[in-house]
Amino acid sequence: MKIKSMQKWLAATLAVVMSASLLTGCGNTDGETSSNEKSSEVQQSSEVQTDNSAEQSSEETSNDGFEHDPVLNELGAETICNEKVTISIGLKTNALVEDYDTNHYTKMLEEVGNVDIEFVLFPAGNDGQDKLQMMIAGGEELPDIIMWGQKDALAMSWGEEGYLIPLEDYFENSSYYAAQGYARVKESTGMDILDAVTASDGHIWTFPSYQETLTNPTYCRMFLYKPWLDALDLEVPTTTEELREVLTAFKTMDPNGNGKADEIPILGCDIRANDAGAWAWEFMMNAFTQVTSRKNFLVSTDGQLSMSYTTDEWKEGVKYIRSLVEEDLYSAMSFTQSQEMFISILSSSGDQVVGGFVAQSPVIMPEDHPSYGNWCYVPPLIGPEGFQSVSYNPDLPSSTAYITSYCEHPEVAFRLMDLMCREDFTITSRWGKQGENWDYIADLDEKEIEALATQNNNGVPVEYDWENARFHGYPSYFYEYNSAWFGVQNVHWRNAAVRFRTGEVTGGFQAAILRFDEEFLSQPMNSGYDATDFMNDVARVMPKEPIGKISYANFDATTEAQEIQAELNEYVYYTLNNWFVGNSDVEADWDAYLEELEVIGLSRYLELAQEKWGK
Repeated sequence: MKIKSMQKWLAATLAVVMSASLLTGCGNTDGETSSNEKSSEVQQSSEVQTDNSAEQSSEETSNDGFEHDPVLNELGAETICNEKVTISIGLKTNALVEDYDTNHYTKMLEEVGNVDIEFVLFPAGNDGQDKLQMMIAGGEELPDIIMWGQKDALAMSWGEEGYLIPLEDYFENSSYYAAQGYARVKESTGMDILDAVTASDGHIWTFPSYQETLTNPTYCRMFLYKPWLDALDLEVPTTTEELREVLTAFKTMDPNGNGKADEIPILGCDIRANDAGAWAWEFMMNAFTQVTSRKNFLVSTDGQLSMSYTTDEWKEGVKYIRSLVEEDLYSAMSFTQSQEMFISILSSSGDQVVGGFVAQSPVIMPEDHPSYGNWCYVPPLIGPEGFQSVSYNPDLPSSTAYITSYCEHPEVAFRLMDLMCREDFTITSRWGKQGENWDYIADLDEKEIEALATQNNNGVPVEYDWENARFHGYPSYFYEYNSAWFGVQNVHWRNAAVRFRTGEVTGGFQAAILRFDEEFLSQPMNSGYDATDFMNDVARVMPKEPIGKISYANFDATTEAQEIQAELNEYVYYTLNNWFVGNSDVEADWDAYLEELEVIGLSRYLELAQEKWGK
């Protein structure tokens, strides 16, 4: 492959560092210490910077010789640049964003950054990734910033070939808002965010996002339609056999009362379409063995990695789920239909036909649907051998954005993403315009809060104890009203930007879509076995050794492991699909299945993953 000659801005010293690291195939072992020390220096120095109009001299360098772009003002200044700079951003399109050029979030970035943002829009989904890879293969010019995550091996490969620039020097010398936030996370949790995103070649290729979601790590949750349970005088099931009994009643006892056998006890979507979290089978499998699909089914026991899908317990779980499908208690179309079709059936008008589903939240239902608020949580199920677990994907930094070698002002691009970590920007990128879609509760007096809450509660007066309200221990911090999340809007990028949100923000968020009238609060989603009960039960059965980031020894190991992992997952999903719908039998296939996993490279994959696990 060939790309355009590197831009004049690429300093000779940086080129030497890159060349040396690529020749050795590993990074500087001192990088973590120097990064942490430098971040601390940046934070301390930022506290005494008060002249927001001061420009940095083109001669100004940091102690280690890093030379700042002369178009930049001091760290933390508004504006970022002392002259207008154009930065292009590659984004995957989202149909719910009206116009990226006129978007409120875009205008905020342009104003504070003193930049002109030009968008290079890519198709949504895999088509956007395909287009990007075709551009690289064809040597086409890339946008300055690529604003979506890439696999580690691919990012390292593009870096080695010169398409991306490493960011560790910028994090050491030019980070302001991210540096402050990362330091708080290190102090409160012990996590070193930069260490977590450092690739096995020693470089940081991505500007990560970090969000403490608090509840989202346990993403696989089952919901049953409470009016059907009540109509049939059934309790919320706690075991796999109790679940079978409930689903059988849903199927045979006409709980919707229309005289038709049209009930679908459990519905999901294609086994590979995990965006909706609609894998009821994964929730059920956790009653047999620990299963987390979003961690590629890895399990750690006493520091030793294994795969959940090679155990006899996995086989027994498959048999249980196959029996539900065979009895038409778990709809067979759940393994072939798209996510869109799944949601369409779930939220269709007319008689209620779906009795249960699995998702991260029941609010995948439209708020105006008759079933909204009528779904109850199901606790982590207990299996026939007394086993009980949950899918668990801990909050970790996620690869989000990259600076390409076509960028004339890479430090400006970096500072723009650093600005995205500032609290008002990170809230705006998800919740919209301050003063129209959200406000800090501290900035609202009691009457304003009451008026806004009432306005978003269909005019019903609201009394709510904001001062003492807590979510996972965090006090109320900001309040959303006139939500800009549902439907087409022009105030944010639908969470596509770099973001940094600790528990103070995610836990302090108070949503106006939550209604406070007595009728709503009495509904089953907010009474009986609810979210609080579920999270309490989850806390007792979470994996003792949760799978975090899997790192590999070097670039070659990362590439090899990710290639094997992708093939393993494809084979496992394909085989599961056939077992669940009855195209083949798990008992008859088991030995051949295990042999094929070895042919694909299971043992080699575990060897590569184990090398740095727990170190």
